[in-house]
Amino acid sequence: ADKRTVAIHLSLGSGRYAVARRLVAEGAVLGLLGSVLSITAYTWLRTWFANIAVLPTLALRLELAPTSSIVVTTLLGGVLAGAALAIGPALWAMRIDANDALRDAGSRNTGGQSIAGTRRFLVAVQVGVSLALIVGAGLFTRSLSALVNVDAGFDRSQLVAMDFDLEPSSVPRAELPALAREAMARVSAIPGIAAV
Repeated sequence: ADKRTVAIHLSLGSGRYAVARRLVAEGAVLGLLGSVLSITAYTWLRTWFANIAVLPTLALRLELAPTSSIVVTTLLGGVLAGAALAIGPALWAMRIDANDALRDAGSRNTGGQSIAGTRRFLVAVQVGVSLALIVGAGLFTRSLSALVNVDAGFDRSQLVAMDFDLEPSSVPRAELPALAREAMARVSAIPGIAAV
């Protein structure tokens, strides 16, 4: 809310705490709406994310469905973030003198113009940074998609890669090479395994 709007509310009889509560409530509602929109967009785009996040030749699927705990955390985080970010403007609104604000609202002095110029500059910077982030995200997605489809020089359709970390196990260090050889021999004995 701008200074003039807050001053009008105060001059119509709203208390300072009521105006501050309204600003915090508006921030919480905006945070909730942002969370709902992000969950909705994620639900629509999750199959696309799953398709680009995994090599198509590997029989591996990512489970990206939002769980109830993720949804609740996102909604609660959005409400709390919106309310927290509205506390600053609410505290500012409690210090406004309604008479001075309404008197100054009609006049366009140089101080008002410099504040308006600063606001326009900050909005332009925010739009520029947002555009740069959107372009960067698009380029990253395109690069990732190209990387998934690159020719590796060999057939990846029947390839499986595995790694075992036996360091923290109870097997003595001297027996680890023998254990690795035995595991490779057992895997090689499985029908359909061409090479290990």
